[in-house]
Amino acid sequence: MRAWERSTTRDFTIATLAVLVATVLTLSVRPLRDHGAFLLFLASVVFTTYTAGRKAAVWAMVLATIAAGFFLVFPSVPITEIDAVDKGSRLLLFVIVSLMLIYLHASRSWAQRDARVKEQQLSLLMDAAHVGVWSYDLTTHEFWWSDSLKTTAGLDVRDDAPPYLGILDVCHPEDKGLLSRAMTEPQVQGKDLSFEHRIIRRSDDRAVRRLHTIARTSVDDKGKPERVTAITVDVTEHRGMVVSGSSAVSSEQ
Repeated sequence: MRAWERSTTRDFTIATLAVLVATVLTLSVRPLRDHGAFLLFLASVVFTTYTAGRKAAVWAMVLATIAAGFFLVFPSVPITEIDAVDKGSRLLLFVIVSLMLIYLHASRSWAQRDARVKEQQLSLLMDAAHVGVWSYDLTTHEFWWSDSLKTTAGLDVRDDAPPYLGILDVCHPEDKGLLSRAMTEPQVQGKDLSFEHRIIRRSDDRAVRRLHTIARTSVDDKGKPERVTAITVDVTEHRGMVVSGSSAVSSEQ
């Protein structure tokens, strides 16, 4: 049996068991049968939706509708009786609410999937262009690196981003002052900065890379700087072709 077939079987088994549990509770506990049966069936649909997905949730809704109709509505026939009409209305409401919940969950899943696809596409584009991004929160002092920038710096993409001082740790000793000023000047001047600096990769080769960085500061509602966001481009090879022979570039090659 293929993996997707096993997954589908598991999901539909979860749906069936969830409805079965709701049915047993409904038949075993009279207060639940009289006042909370449809909530139990709705709970089985919600549980299936979040654990097994929308297809299994639809299956759970169908099973719950059949069970509720057979054990709650049909025993009250003839339909002209007030109790039967009331339970029939509840059954219809149960179906409508279930469909709404399934649709909302599916919409959220589709949005998350689209976001993941776009994130993967953006990551691929950034990797191909040797582009990275970092962001520094001036209030909490939290520092974030994109995976592509971690790769450029020789870091494992699975590791958390180093703190603010972490970017200075990988910075070339001669350029640490430049980078430090670049990260603090936007707070004072409130303007974009464009500069170049070198980093030493945290890898076995300890290779030197030259990055061109554009940093921008965002402000809060009161006009106070709150975050510095920067985009970096690895221009090592480009500078190596244009400025061949300079000591800085020679050390990088």
